Amino acid sequence: MSHGSLPCAEVLSERDLRGASVRMVEYQWSDDDSVFRDSLDNIHFRIAPYRMRLNGRIDGGPEVSLGQVTMMPAGSELKFSTPHRQDSARVISCSLTEGWLEQLAGARASFMTNDPSRIPATASANSLSAFQRMAVELTAPGFASDAYLDGALQMAVIELMREIHGTDWASPSGRLSRRQLARVVAMIRQSEDSSPKASELAAEIGLSVSHFRCLFKASTGQTVHDYVMQDRVERAKALLIDGTLSLKTIAYRLGFSCPSAFSIAFRRAMGCSPSEFRRVRLL
Repeated sequence: MSHGSLPCAEVLSERDLRGASVRMVEYQWSDDDSVFRDSLDNIHFRIAPYRMRLNGRIDGGPEVSLGQVTMMPAGSELKFSTPHRQDSARVISCSLTEGWLEQLAGARASFMTNDPSRIPATASANSLSAFQRMAVELTAPGFASDAYLDGALQMAVIELMREIHGTDWASPSGRLSRRQLARVVAMIRQSEDSSPKASELAAEIGLSVSHFRCLFKASTGQTVHDYVMQDRVERAKALLIDGTLSLKTIAYRLGFSCPSAFSIAFRRAMGCSPSEFRRVRLL
């Protein structure tokens, strides 16, 4: 599997699966333009920082803003543009063989795209959860780890492909359309230091608050509050496993009012405190 040619790329964890390779990589680059290449189809998912102004050119095309997800068909080239500053990012890098893609989708034609305008700026709820599960498993593998990673990778790719290539955006009766739900989820993801109110989310897609609450619960099976809490807990798990940030820093980074509020929400969701979760997973 190709690791690309981006300078200062430290592979923190790597796993070879059937027809795929999954890596957690810490990239660092400076003012000089840096280039990433892979001989295989590649999907990059940025874990941290969550929001990052990063531009690049794919296969010599126009300079575009790169989102949380970057997709590159086999043999393509991504040239980063980072003028006047130094940047670093931690990503999940997935290299996929042609056989893997064909087995998953039935056909490879039009499966991958290097058109940034078609790639979501932020991952959907389901693909985000799959990538975060992969990050935790790469850091602290558990029982049947390869099978777990393989399943999470398939789920992440399927969700991305449905969002990029799906043509039916019509809303089922009583639910948000896929496009509406994607906009709401993106808004939740981008509000790192505070939780968006239901009224703000409803206004984003032009609905009344009461109608939005009903459609959101029908679409996700959760209230807005429960969904936001679950999203925060999933992101907190990855940060806790990373082990470089204090509990206080994680609490404020995820928008909790204080560390105790973070601990209460985490214990309610996971059955243990953040410190207990970190201690067990790092043993």
